[in-house]
Amino acid sequence: MKVSHSTPSRWLTLSLCWFSSTLLLADAPAAKAPVYKVYDQETTLEAVQLKNRSAFFELEQKKYQLIENEATNAYLNAFWAKKAKEKSEAVEKYREAYFNQHVKISDKEIKATLEKFKDHPQLSKLPPKEQENQVREYLKDREARALMQTIIDTGIKNGELVISMQKPEEPLHDFNLSDKDHMRYGPLASDTKPTKCEGAKCPIQIYEYSDFECPFCSRIMPDVKKVLQEYKGQIVWITRDFPLSFHQRAKPAAIAAKCASYQGKYWDMYTELFNNQHNLSDADFEKYAKNIKLDMTEFAACQKAPQKAEERIAENLKTAAEHDVTGTPTIFMNGHRFPGAIAYEELKKAIDKELTKKK
Repeated sequence: MKVSHSTPSRWLTLSLCWFSSTLLLADAPAAKAPVYKVYDQETTLEAVQLKNRSAFFELEQKKYQLIENEATNAYLNAFWAKKAKEKSEAVEKYREAYFNQHVKISDKEIKATLEKFKDHPQLSKLPPKEQENQVREYLKDREARALMQTIIDTGIKNGELVISMQKPEEPLHDFNLSDKDHMRYGPLASDTKPTKCEGAKCPIQIYEYSDFECPFCSRIMPDVKKVLQEYKGQIVWITRDFPLSFHQRAKPAAIAAKCASYQGKYWDMYTELFNNQHNLSDADFEKYAKNIKLDMTEFAACQKAPQKAEERIAENLKTAAEHDVTGTPTIFMNGHRFPGAIAYEELKKAIDKELTKKK
């Protein structure tokens, strides 16, 4: 929860500085033209776009958002002016009265929100009365935003607001499932056997690029389990290694997980490593291997000669580069890219949308 004193009028004043750098995707003829040459080898814009498709999409998306924000600002300003004129009132006075009439926050909502965020580091430091004031302002701001979105949606539906620019389409990423990939069909480490669907035939296929030292990767684990439980029988979860260079124990941890996988215990070691990601020494790996009942002689031999594991990690890093992965966690759901620690609600919404399309 971000505690603020935002007001509807402040929200309308949108900053455009974030969008100051945009890049237009070229039309087909221009895409074929070379954009640089190294010695005698020319590279076209199309080739650069293909290699950096997610980055180009984000730039195009920023351009669209800039125009969309300009359009919705203009519509809201015109909406308030029109309604105020109909009532023969000043715009600011009408707008304030409109929000006072439609934005209602109950004591029950305030109490429930205070309970939900009682451990929030900023909120918990405040006196009880100030906590209540902060939460009331937060709820009012949230309701005001929702109200304005309803006004905008109604304007679009009625043809009062028309955005002519086509919204950019997200590029989908194609994955080839390998028999070397680690697959999971449910919330438990033992859920490695397909139930109603198998591998690439599952309606929902999620690829996760993660790093055992990444705090955000461990943070999403409860939501991952929740999703795997809720959509069991419709989903396969595939994890691939992306050890970040500045995490010194991420690659050794990935090797330990690979060594466990050769004994059919990848997800058991995966869980041990994420549950103890501040303890990733070689001695810790040995302890986790004992916890999950690995053959310790075989595990030690794999740790001592990890070439096979390193080769697979290198293969994962190669596919990560092909899919514009630059950080962890990065999740792909049916080819849709979700960088960062995606919330359960966002992932669920995307999954439900995919399942609806498949009906």
